[in-house]
This record gives sequence, C-alpha cells and structure tokens, in this order.
Amino acid sequence: MKKYKFKTKPFAHQKKALSASWDKEYFALLMEQGTGKTKVIIDNAGMLYLAGEITGLIVTAPNGVQRGWVMDQIPYHLSSQVKTKAAYWKSGAGVTHKRAMEYNLFQSDEKSLRVLTINYEAFQIKEAVELVKRFMLKHRTLWALDESHRIKTLKTERTEKIINLSDKAAYRRILTGTPVTE
Repeated sequence: MKKYKFKTKPFAHQKKALSASWDKEYFALLMEQGTGKTKVIIDNAGMLYLAGEITGLIVTAPNGVQRGWVMDQIPYHLSSQVKTKAAYWKSGAGVTHKRAMEYNLFQSDEKSLRVLTINYEAFQIKEAVELVKRFMLKHRTLWALDESHRIKTLKTERTEKIINLSDKAAYRRILTGTPVTE
C-alpha cells in the first residue's frame, strides 16, 4: 500500500477504510452518502493491481451511474501508476460500442487494469450475464457492488445471478450509504 501514489488526496476516513480493506477477500463499505466510497474502491483496485493481485475490476451500479465510473470517476481518482482499458455496459448498444468494449476488455495486449462497469438491470439480459462471466474467467477480478442495497431481495433474478457469479471474483466489495435493516 505504501508504493501506491494517490491521484486525489484521501480524507482520513478514506485512508482508514483502505487500510482496513485493501487486501481482504471481501469487505463492506457502509459509509454515509457523499463520503467517498467510490474513491476508496478505485484506489483499492489500483493497489491490488499494482500488487499483482488483480487484472480486472467490475463495478455494478445503478443504471446511468455505470458510465460515470468509466468516464469521470476512474480518470479523476485512479493513480497515474495504473493504466486502464475500460468499458461500460450499454443496453441496446450498437456494433461500434460492442467492438470497442470487446477490444478494451479482452483483445488489447497492452498491460493494463481492465474495467467493466454494468448496471443492475443488465443481469436480466443473458448477453450481459455472459459478458460478466467471461470477464471474470479471463481476469482475476475485484467486483464492487455500488448501491448494494439493490440486491437486498434474495429471490429476485438479478440478485440470484449476482450471487451465483460472485464466487468467480477474487475480491468482492459492497458499497452503500443506505444500509438495510430488518
């Protein structure tokens, strides 16, 4: 963790969360909304990549948010020590988007952290589920569930699919600012 150079300076609570979680197989970030869970996950992925522990990051997020991870959050927070090839799932994507996604995730020989972001609703689409499975078979993966309270109902199709795929991820994280109690 000491060799990792932060691109954006973490707050004390973010450093504490990273210190506690960075090398754990699974971890829950139950932090208030707006406290920087996204940055923690991005830095965690960077640390694991530089340590040789992962080659891929999957982020499952609410619809629309998955694009922001690739276009905004990762470029803003991820250390310049880590090169990335990233793609986001886009329902009904055209051939050009699918080709770019395929190249970035599977075909490029450039040594880099591969990043796939996908929304929860996509787990009702066979092609999307197969993409996630294929990604995890190709890359040693950190899988982060942003707004993880969206899988609180165990009997739903998407929750079952996510749980069934989860054992293929080397590292798992859940993030939520609204933990559910029962």
